[in-house]
Amino acid sequence: MATRLRIAVRSLAQLTCRTGDIHFRIEAHWQLGGAALLLARDPDDGVDVEPLIQEALAAAATQGIYGQGVTPFVLSFLHERSEGRTLEVNRALIVANARLAAEVAVAASG
Repeated sequence: MATRLRIAVRSLAQLTCRTGDIHFRIEAHWQLGGAALLLARDPDDGVDVEPLIQEALAAAATQGIYGQGVTPFVLSFLHERSEGRTLEVNRALIVANARLAAEVAVAASG
């Protein structure tokens, strides 16, 4: 059962969010000792940030930015280079995750 459950949990990201799926996800989460993570999928019109992050990290190193200064630098770099798209996509993800959390709460309570 444990092997089958792990395989099922890995494929959870590909399931659509139907009530039956939510019950399965909740059960899988608790059977794994609370070790599962449930997130909404990326928006179809998202931003590929990996290359931008690599550029930002290289720029930070070149400019001598280290430690706690790196995160704000990278976020600002991403915002500027994506012309604000990273902020838009992150806001959309927050809303999608909140919506998913609400659906899970409703399914779990009923």
